[in-house]
Amino acid sequence: MLNRPLVFFDVDDTLVDGQTQEILGEYLYKSGRVSVAFVIKILFYFLMWRIGIVKNVVPIRMEAYKIIGGWEVSEVEKLLRECFSKEIRGRIFPQALDLIKIHQMKGHEVVLISGSIDCLLRIISKYIGANFVIATSLKTENNKYNGEVLGPVIHGESKAKAILDFISEHNFSLEGSYAYSDDVSDLPLFRLVENPIVVNPNKKLRRIAQLEGWPISYFSKGE
Repeated sequence: MLNRPLVFFDVDDTLVDGQTQEILGEYLYKSGRVSVAFVIKILFYFLMWRIGIVKNVVPIRMEAYKIIGGWEVSEVEKLLRECFSKEIRGRIFPQALDLIKIHQMKGHEVVLISGSIDCLLRIISKYIGANFVIATSLKTENNKYNGEVLGPVIHGESKAKAILDFISEHNFSLEGSYAYSDDVSDLPLFRLVENPIVVNPNKKLRRIAQLEGWPISYFSKGE
């Protein structure tokens, strides 16, 4: 069993200022690849989730993935690289990058974990020097995406389950492990690791963190 401490880093609103799927949807619209009606629908659903009217974000994500059904894998990867370079890279919190570098210098293994799509997270992971990604996978047929999800959408309880599968597959341990996230849906993740760190919490998550005695960090692009 490998004893390097694992560091699970959420992406949306933790590593990146914003929801990567919203950013990607807006980029695809600006690139002429999707309609304004599609973007408005997805943004509306995410807004309803953020203010608590919609409780389950998984159907929103699954609806969003349908748009790339029939697109060539190579075409999607090209668009994702462009979106990262033009829209996402500049939104990465500098404090998050500094923390990741500190963990890496200590020999810790950083793992990006997100409900966003794995093909996008692999691009982000390469940029920050992380070796592993746990994310939502999409089905392909004949080198094309079919718009369906392969396995679970990585969110809430499924994040914790995915981590347990990950450490079993790679012979890792949760001894000394860390988790950074901004959302109350990641309580199963926080309770799984030895060192939970809450990032930019809303009132509900901040209250839970204070009761649990979890550290709270605040990231900003302005610093």
